[in-house]
Amino acid sequence: MTSHHEAQKLADAVMDVVCNPDKVRPAHEGVVGEALRQVWKSIENVASEAACGRLIKRLGSCMTAIVQEVQDRALGYVRDIDEYLPVRHETLGAKLSFSVLEFQLNLPDKIFEDPVIQRLINACLDLIILTNDIYSYNVEQARGIGGHNLVAVLMKHKHFTLTETMGWISDCGSSIVHGFLSDLKQVPYFGEEYQADVERYLHGMAKYFGINGSEIQQSRKVVLLPRL
Repeated sequence: MTSHHEAQKLADAVMDVVCNPDKVRPAHEGVVGEALRQVWKSIENVASEAACGRLIKRLGSCMTAIVQEVQDRALGYVRDIDEYLPVRHETLGAKLSFSVLEFQLNLPDKIFEDPVIQRLINACLDLIILTNDIYSYNVEQARGIGGHNLVAVLMKHKHFTLTETMGWISDCGSSIVHGFLSDLKQVPYFGEEYQADVERYLHGMAKYFGINGSEIQQSRKVVLLPRL
């Protein structure tokens, strides 16, 4: 298992690359640092300055959350749902994927600061977490590392059985989808200059997660793998 120190060292290296893309990478990074630097330089060639700035900020938040997850796992700490979701929003990596949608779009920061847009983004993140955590829980619990997972969080802090947890997640997913579709009707008009790109962004984001319940959410049945 990666140590907290190792995770922090890796996070610092990643942020150093994107904040200093013209810096020669130190030899101890091997090919990884230089490969990431070249990827970032390619991103700078195709993405707007605003999109790059937001991506750097989101990557920093993601790295901080990953380091926190590593520390939680080392301590065997299982967060409650209010503590867990903000961290999981970052470790999920979906915010970084959404950033790719922005590369060729004319979207200033003020659009992402709009409350309706923020709710739509968070709804997408929550839906991805529901699905990802269901699927990853099986392997994680088999390996004894299931603490950073919504299924484990609910079972520990709400004292649910696995079946009750699947039911809660299914109901939660349905509620999130309903809210997402409702908020789509409330998206403000940002002006002719931005509106088409806003619609393209929202369509791409919705397509990323899909509005489709998984088989597990529908059947509420999980066949657990044996512990290793």
